[in-house]
Amino acid sequence: MDLTPGDSRARLRQRQRRALDRYLRSEVAPFAPFWRSRLIKAGLSGQRLQRVEDLRRLPITELAELGDGREAVLRPTDSTLLHEGPMRMRWGAAIAKVTGRGSAVNRTLVEPAYKPIQWHVHGALLVGSTSEDIETLAELGRRWLELAGVRSTDVIVSLLANGPRLPFWQLVHGARRAGIAVVPLDPAVTPAAVTAVAPNVVVGSPEVLAAVLDADEAWTGIARPTTIIPVGVGQPISADDHDRLVDLAQGGEVVDALWVEGVRTVWSSCRGGSDLHTHATAELVEVVDDDGRPARGGASGSVVWTGIGWKGTALLRLRTSVHAVLDESKCRTCGRETPRLIPVEPAPMWIAVLDDHPEVEDWIAEPGPSTLSLSVALVDGRRRRRVLDELEELLAECDGVEVAVVPKRRMARMLSSTDRASEGQ
Repeated sequence: MDLTPGDSRARLRQRQRRALDRYLRSEVAPFAPFWRSRLIKAGLSGQRLQRVEDLRRLPITELAELGDGREAVLRPTDSTLLHEGPMRMRWGAAIAKVTGRGSAVNRTLVEPAYKPIQWHVHGALLVGSTSEDIETLAELGRRWLELAGVRSTDVIVSLLANGPRLPFWQLVHGARRAGIAVVPLDPAVTPAAVTAVAPNVVVGSPEVLAAVLDADEAWTGIARPTTIIPVGVGQPISADDHDRLVDLAQGGEVVDALWVEGVRTVWSSCRGGSDLHTHATAELVEVVDDDGRPARGGASGSVVWTGIGWKGTALLRLRTSVHAVLDESKCRTCGRETPRLIPVEPAPMWIAVLDDHPEVEDWIAEPGPSTLSLSVALVDGRRRRRVLDELEELLAECDGVEVAVVPKRRMARMLSSTDRASEGQ
């Protein structure tokens, strides 16, 4: 599915629907055992998607449910290719059956599409990429560099962790597609090894980039990079890390990027912008509330990811570790109309525990040097011991949190004192 500049929101949604419909009916459902049963239960196997929103009938999947991912890999058989696969594959399988040239058809048609030849690690999940997937990743990498304002005459130094990590490969494949020189270096190299290349662009974790840019002596007599691309893994680049890199860049542009496990591409802001652009040709991004319903009215929520057209490992409605707001308006910085994510800090777990507990009437949090003290007032103080035990069990995963029950009158005084302090600021 190609996307042209100026595509309207309605047209984009319609093109996504058609691509997703073909993908689910002719590839995911026939070829991936993990998804076939789920799509059947959701009533999405063999039926056309009338709207993109129909995909919500498929329950959200947690990363851990996929295990090592082997059951989510598309594995076509001769029978499924012939009767359920994409039309070009059906013709190929039919010709192979009639002519007896099965090995030739597999080599030239089936294997480039469906044989994983590169694997990326997403925690315990292994995600397979076929030849076609690698070309998709290369195009998304090219767009990433284009968003960041990287030019064909630039020289990139990559300080990303290599091996089976997706950001490294998307950068390398993307630079190849764009015809841009890239020099992959180990993240542990000295700043002098980086400056010896005299790069225009440096890419890496915020910590590694800060250490390199802060080594003033290594940059003596060498022009500093004009583009700095910090890549967050799991969570977006923090405001403090971004601001520090801006200070160290000495006039260079800092363009944030993010990759999270379970997502088959890097998201990036555009040059001069801060929101993270998504790739409508290769993914469907949703933002949902705690109950799994679409977040409404610009509210934040968990980002849920669906891949479109990926041939190795199929991933559908996968909950990610990111909380964000989904903005589908035109980007004011670059003018692109694809959806963007505006990351937000998720609320601490203890807030949800206290807000959701039926016995907690009011609460107040008081941060200390090493602990967070939570004082709670109960609906019925006679159940104090039981409720306190429940809260301590629910808050066991929250490090440094202490909880105590206080009488309602004391809670009223504490809240009143907090209100007066806020008014005086």
